Amino acid sequence: RLIKRDRVVAVIGPSTSGSTLAIVPKVEEAKIPLISCAAARKIVEPVRQWVFKVAASDILAVKKIFTDLKQRDLTKIAILTASDAYGAGGREDIKELAPKMGITLVADEVYGPKDTDMTAQLTRIKGTAAQAIVVWGTNPGPAVIARNRAQLKITTPLYMSSGVASKKFIELAGPENAEGILLPAGRLIVEAQLPATHPQKSLLSKYIREYEPRFKQPVSTFGGHAWDAMMMLAQAIRNAKSVEPAAIRDAMERVRGFYGTGGEFNFSPEDHSGLTEEAFAMVRITKGDWELLR
Repeated sequence: RLIKRDRVVAVIGPSTSGSTLAIVPKVEEAKIPLISCAAARKIVEPVRQWVFKVAASDILAVKKIFTDLKQRDLTKIAILTASDAYGAGGREDIKELAPKMGITLVADEVYGPKDTDMTAQLTRIKGTAAQAIVVWGTNPGPAVIARNRAQLKITTPLYMSSGVASKKFIELAGPENAEGILLPAGRLIVEAQLPATHPQKSLLSKYIREYEPRFKQPVSTFGGHAWDAMMMLAQAIRNAKSVEPAAIRDAMERVRGFYGTGGEFNFSPEDHSGLTEEAFAMVRITKGDWELLR
């Protein structure tokens, strides 16, 4: 409907990996630029002429987690991933990157995105030699896992994907159950802890000042994705001096040094994601809030 009836010149979204992958053939057929707000790297790998994304790819988040694990001398992990496109993409990236970074998988469990109890999977994990648990999914599943882990009195360190980087996760899990959970996240949620010299500091501060009074809720990573996509599209249209889809697409590929809430974007004909591992900071949930680690 957007393409045929409304004659749009570009599409922003969807915000989930499965939905994005489902509409990719449509936008490619219509030759309309799509700027996805989802994370799966399959969205842009291999490069698709008309498809871009602003959420940092899963594999960058996996690398950030593995780097943190190695710094803590933790090399044996259990994974618990959702059976949807986002979870499957994360699982694939974990299994690909683990041997390259000296990480061993000792358990590989899957859950349904709508499951309401993961004690069976966690009980099996509890019986392994796992030194850490890595969960890949979006709410509500990860919140259920956090609660079940606490119920089972599992003290093994728990890492979550960037898919839970909003206060809604802490609310759903309960602050006491989320305590100590580690995750890679964009710096928007820890803006107050950034030094004044950080290149994103002023932009993030302005975004928060404008967002929170208007919407009466804390900022989240995911709202930031939509803002980045809109601002980037506006810049591409200005640079193209045109609203023709092909001109916008070409201008998107020339975006360089664009700072958004998600980091510094540098697109090219070979890279339609534009972010590096530097887009992520390691964050810990402490007393119901985010604590910037590194």
